[in-house]
Amino acid sequence: MTRQLRWLESANLPRAVLDDIARHIAGALPREAVGLLWEAPAQPAGWVPLRNTSFEPESSYAVNVGELMDEFQLATGRDIISSMNDEGFMLTLWHSHPSGQVGPSRGDLREKHDGLTYMVIAVDEDGGLRATLF
Repeated sequence: MTRQLRWLESANLPRAVLDDIARHIAGALPREAVGLLWEAPAQPAGWVPLRNTSFEPESSYAVNVGELMDEFQLATGRDIISSMNDEGFMLTLWHSHPSGQVGPSRGDLREKHDGLTYMVIAVDEDGGLRATLF
């Protein structure tokens, strides 16, 4: 049975996208959930779930770059590398913190790569979700 999660702040995304991400996070608990989100001018925001391939998924995340690229291509029909260079196109790699930690950990900051925006979604004790972009 999955927990019902609710957003404490919207991260400025369409409600349908937020609700889908919340369901993905709830289904992954107690593991960290991972996904890729994109936003572009004059287009609806979209996202795809990714598998957390970490050896310690309850406290960290890892993604398979090939899977990330393939899932983006399947969902959008676009190449991820060229999309990263398109003006106004924003790619966000996000993951959850089931522990409730708001904001990125030191490890999250260390693993950050140029060209991507990152978001951490903290899950509080009451099932509230709080997003932090970094």
